[in-house]
Amino acid sequence: MRNLLKIFAIVATVVIMAGCNRDATYLTSDPKELALTKTGGKDSVALHSDGAEFQLVSTPEWVDVALKDSVMYVEVKENMSGSPRSGNIVVKNGSKKLSLPISQASVASYMTVSRKSVTIGQNGEPDTLTVKTDGSDLHLENIEGIQTDFKNGVLTLKSNGNQGSTRKTKARLVCDSIAVDLLVVETGTVCSRCKGSGKVTCYICKGEGMTYCPYTTCLMCNGRGKTNCPECKGKGK
Repeated sequence: MRNLLKIFAIVATVVIMAGCNRDATYLTSDPKELALTKTGGKDSVALHSDGAEFQLVSTPEWVDVALKDSVMYVEVKENMSGSPRSGNIVVKNGSKKLSLPISQASVASYMTVSRKSVTIGQNGEPDTLTVKTDGSDLHLENIEGIQTDFKNGVLTLKSNGNQGSTRKTKARLVCDSIAVDLLVVETGTVCSRCKGSGKVTCYICKGEGMTYCPYTTCLMCNGRGKTNCPECKGKGK
């Protein structure tokens, strides 16, 4: 009886070991490939097989991979190479191998801004924009003297102040190959349109104070030839 029990134990052990060491008949992943933006990021891949153990064979040098049970955790840093890059992550289970394609862009594919204009205070007080993009090299073109800082999707613009006339500049916000027009207003001590006087030439009588059809005192400016500046509302600044 004792010998019979030993035989059963040996047979059970063999069956269990055979099950644990059985070769995989398939090896797949979900997703089938990875495509990352220029800024990089983290992702995970679920591995599926009927084998016992997954092993990491090779990865591209710019990809960090951690394998835990049947999940592969992937991390890629920002692509600063200037060119798109691609490669394959290779894993195996028994005699089965899986080559997972992975790629990363080198330029931004989109950029949206919350507003198309910003106003910087007379003393350089900043204004902010919400910018959504998968790029990182965000900068202003066609304007000087404006400092920018882009963090966590928020672009901050400021200057050292403006003691002259208010300036309005049509600048360009650029991220890699994508550009968006941005009106930058630098508030000054005097209005740029009326030069601080608060008055502009009447657009009805052209400054003459009279109209000719019929010939009478201009009702818009009451014959003065000047009206309040529409830019500063007559304040001069």
